[in-house]
This record gives sequence, C-alpha cells and structure tokens, in this order.
Amino acid sequence: MVFEETHVALQLRVNALFGDLRDLRVEFLAQHDSWQEAVQRGDLPSVKLACGGLRRLLLESVAFGCLLREAEQRAERRFAFTQRILAPRTGLDDFGVLTDANGDPLLPT
Repeated sequence: MVFEETHVALQLRVNALFGDLRDLRVEFLAQHDSWQEAVQRGDLPSVKLACGGLRRLLLESVAFGCLLREAEQRAERRFAFTQRILAPRTGLDDFGVLTDANGDPLLPT
C-alpha cells in the first residue's frame, strides 16, 4: 500500500469483519500454548492446501494487490493522498501479523 489512506481503509475493513487482529492474537495466545497445538486439538479451524491450491491462493493475492495498486493510481490522479513511510515498518503488525524489528513477517510457532 502506497498511501496512508489505503492502509487505514483496509485496516478499518478488516477490523469490521474480524475485529482487531492484534487483540485477537493476544487473546488467543493467552488461552492456548501454540497455534499448532490449537489446530491439532480442533480449537482453531484451519485449511489444508495442496501445492496447486497454495499457488492459486498466492496468485489471487497478487492479483488483489495489483488491483489495489491500480485503484490507488486512479484515485491519485483525482485526489491528494498522504505517502506512506514504509521504513522501518511495513504495517503488517497492524493486521495482527507477527513481525521482527525490520517489519518483516515471522512464522507463528
């Protein structure tokens, strides 16, 4: 996401659908030892994907990102937006993704 407004709009939409993902992660981890154990016990729904399914999911996410960027470019021609400062954080932590000091995603344990 290039513009702060896009980031905020997406964050508001995610929060409306799921609630604050950071709070949900903290609440979940307070009740469970790990993500893997919760999945094994059936406390956390999960989806198993074959390699082809994962490839399709990744292609869909890339297509969505391209569509989002194209929409940003069209809107930029009509409106003034605030440029996002990408370093040192990516904003993934705003959506409940565990990140390291550089803002890069970490795999859950």
